[in-house]
Amino acid sequence: MAVGDLTLSSGFTLTPEDLRAIAAESKKILAEESKDLSQYKEIDSVSSVSSLPGISAKEELVRVPMAILKGLDGREIELASSSTDIQWRYVGNPGWNVLVELSLLTGPKGTPGDPPVVSIGTVSTLPFNSSATAGFVLRGETPEGIPIYALDLGIPQGKPGQDGNGAGNVFVPTDNIIADRYYIFKSGVYPQYLGRYPVKQRIWVPHRGRRHR
Repeated sequence: MAVGDLTLSSGFTLTPEDLRAIAAESKKILAEESKDLSQYKEIDSVSSVSSLPGISAKEELVRVPMAILKGLDGREIELASSSTDIQWRYVGNPGWNVLVELSLLTGPKGTPGDPPVVSIGTVSTLPFNSSATAGFVLRGETPEGIPIYALDLGIPQGKPGQDGNGAGNVFVPTDNIIADRYYIFKSGVYPQYLGRYPVKQRIWVPHRGRRHR
């Protein structure tokens, strides 16, 4: 047996050349059957995964159950603000903790912006007894980038007046006539009273076809 030969229990002898050939073939087989991590299926949830592979402190390949990888449920928190801070605390705890100071969130004062351009837009007539409306509508901007707004208005109609059709005569019950009082009537019976109002101390009462002064 030459130096470097390996004799098996069966009595078969392997030379160094045989061992190198076996190692090369084994490497070829492993390269063909093994996969890179990018070749495995990617999932977006671990709900269907029962375990993960891992390496122990003894450098052994082990299987890690998913149950022991889950953390404890977190506690709910609530937020509040004071004049100086934004605060937080666990629900049920009495004290508050400072999350961030408001001074850290306040930047330097900016330069005043240009006032917008406002014009009257559409004016609509609304039905009587409805509420007036007003609203700004962005209609574009000027070449300088200043926004242009139109003010659209809705104005309700006034209360409808009484019907103006008719003879225009005024009838007064004589029971309410008081002596020595001024009464002004526009009558359609006597021509001298058409188109004007009498201004003298005169009472005209329709009573049995006669006019009383």
